[in-house]
Amino acid sequence: MEPVVLGWVDPGEVSARFMRSVLHWVWAQERDVASGKESTYRLVGHIRIESGPRIAPARNTIVRTFLNDEKFKDLEWLLMVDADMTFPDDFLERIFNDVRNAEGKVKRPIVGGLYFGGGHDAIFPCAYRFVDPKTNGGEISQYVTDFTPGEIVEVDACGTGALLMHRDTLEYLATLHAEPTPWFAESQYKPEGAEQAQEFGEDYTFCMRLRHQEIPIFVNTGAVAGHMKMVELNETMWRTGLHGLNNVAPAPAVTRQMRRRSERAKV
Repeated sequence: MEPVVLGWVDPGEVSARFMRSVLHWVWAQERDVASGKESTYRLVGHIRIESGPRIAPARNTIVRTFLNDEKFKDLEWLLMVDADMTFPDDFLERIFNDVRNAEGKVKRPIVGGLYFGGGHDAIFPCAYRFVDPKTNGGEISQYVTDFTPGEIVEVDACGTGALLMHRDTLEYLATLHAEPTPWFAESQYKPEGAEQAQEFGEDYTFCMRLRHQEIPIFVNTGAVAGHMKMVELNETMWRTGLHGLNNVAPAPAVTRQMRRRSERAKV
């Protein structure tokens, strides 16, 4: 069983869909305890920080609290989620899949769930690989789309909307980067020859710091979450083009199962 602390940032309120996901995890855990069933995870507390749109300080506060609060001192895992996310009932079981080797040692210290961004007129997976900006139109990353559903893939960056992090990695980063931003910070990068610097959010900067230390980052594509924008962005929408969004990072060939789902949804 993996004890885990849940942490999130919100602007003062959360959606019913998000809270339903959290409450289900709590209720399922209580049910398993009452029935004597052994669960993959055990939620042992949560850290909620209220914040405006610039959320890097709030994310740092979550990590700092997890590392320093006496009641969390012996716990290994922090699951950071965003309050505009929705999660299937078995998300926690899935995100912990294969994080340890046969000897019980952690082999995947940073694991993101698979979710999707966009929402105005586009949709794309929030999983990235760093590339040479000279060969990519000045952009330093590309979307990761070459995965089989359920596969755990190594990436260079992912979003923090559903991110499992191990204590040892967070403590190590704190020895490399000074307060008040040892983990999350907004940053800029200017590729050679570019006229303007590119700005990066706190999640991207966190991943850059990890990769600079050759700490691996994974996305578990079997742990799929929804992302609330104007509509809920999800994997079916990405693969089928449902709702008419422009697929910025085209999915692999649509499977027969996905096509059937799409046809049923259009009826």
